[in-house]
Amino acid sequence: RVILNLLLKNGCRLAEPGEFTRRAYLNGRIDLSEADSVNDLIRAQNSIQARSAIRGLNGSVERLLLPLMEEMKDVIAMIEVNIDYPEYEDEKQMTAEILSPYLEKWIAEVKEMVDKAERFRVIKDGLDTVIIGKPNVGKSSLLNALLEEDKAIVTDIAGTTRDLVEGKVLLENITLNLIDTAGIRDTSEQIEKIGIEKTIQAVENADLIILVVDASDVSEEDEELMKRYQDRDLLVVFNKSDLKEMGEISISAKNKEISQLVDHLNERYRDDVCLVNEDILNNERQIALMKNCLNDLEAMKENLAWNTMDITVTDLDEAYHSLCQILGKEYQEELIDHMFRNFCLGK
Repeated sequence: RVILNLLLKNGCRLAEPGEFTRRAYLNGRIDLSEADSVNDLIRAQNSIQARSAIRGLNGSVERLLLPLMEEMKDVIAMIEVNIDYPEYEDEKQMTAEILSPYLEKWIAEVKEMVDKAERFRVIKDGLDTVIIGKPNVGKSSLLNALLEEDKAIVTDIAGTTRDLVEGKVLLENITLNLIDTAGIRDTSEQIEKIGIEKTIQAVENADLIILVVDASDVSEEDEELMKRYQDRDLLVVFNKSDLKEMGEISISAKNKEISQLVDHLNERYRDDVCLVNEDILNNERQIALMKNCLNDLEAMKENLAWNTMDITVTDLDEAYHSLCQILGKEYQEELIDHMFRNFCLGK
């Protein structure tokens, strides 16, 4: 502390948050995706997040994007030369027929990158999981069994859970961000009604819905809930196996016998855990920009047959610009350097 005070007294100043990483980026020592990874590593809450961040620090995102960006630059440069330097007749003329196979390939590659990133985001950050069902089917008992603690109040009285009860559980291959909800039913009781409204809102934002059904008393209300959420990522769990067993996943939450559910979830996400060893997009900023890229490429495909190349290339420019933003590269400077490196325009 004495040394620090002496340094500050003689003209030094304390570094601002992120300053060293910012300087490294501004001086070209790292790209923006690697700077992202520094922050991801600082905030990592589990080993998977840490391993992913370390891959990012080693340039995994640039390795992923570079082949795609190089192809796009080649095509953009060719179109620009065709438009701006028509006197170079020996240069290959880009047409819709030549461009279409490139476009199909790029769209497929970008879709795969987004899909893998979305799947891996769930592995890294956890699955937002909502437990729903009729009142008194064992939702709170299941939450307590998964958390291995009595966090939610459990009674035989229907409608005990009025508010959302949350918890986090780390399984072998997936983290569940659990939300226990009020039982869904028609009610005139005002407080319970508010709880049910919160349940419906939580379901809308969930990655996974666990529907708990009383195996000894399956009703039309249960079937209605199954039908209502059949287009979502829905997992139906039959509780009270001590009274009656049925369905693929049969448990007894009250007796903490939930191995079928835990085994199913671990097996379901086993392959996605392996994505930590692949070059992949690492965070929401990168995924959002890649989705922008995909939208521009799909717009380009839709308009390719109707527009001239000088209009078509604007969509491709935008797609390429999104990729540059992921890495924090200067779009125009990158493209101009590439053009002059590949074509003798200086003559």
